[in-house]
Amino acid sequence: MWSVTSGVLGALFAAELVLPEADPDEVRSLLVELGRLDASALPAERTVALEAFQADKGLPVNGVADGRTVSGLMRSVSEVRELRELGL
Repeated sequence: MWSVTSGVLGALFAAELVLPEADPDEVRSLLVELGRLDASALPAERTVALEAFQADKGLPVNGVADGRTVSGLMRSVSEVRELRELGL
């Protein structure tokens, strides 16, 4: 049983290493919506904004839009949208 559990957990963590980085345009849109990146920013500025987001959220700071980072971005955007709908 332990070997099955450790195998599944290992596969989940290894997936981060083999999955491709998220679409840069989508990441850019999320960062812009969060106010962390200007819409006219150069591509290199996306990496800086992404690293700042990762640091703020306690994620590994590597400038890569991996699964955990994209999930955090989407969660943050959802929160911003919800607050906006409430007029806050």
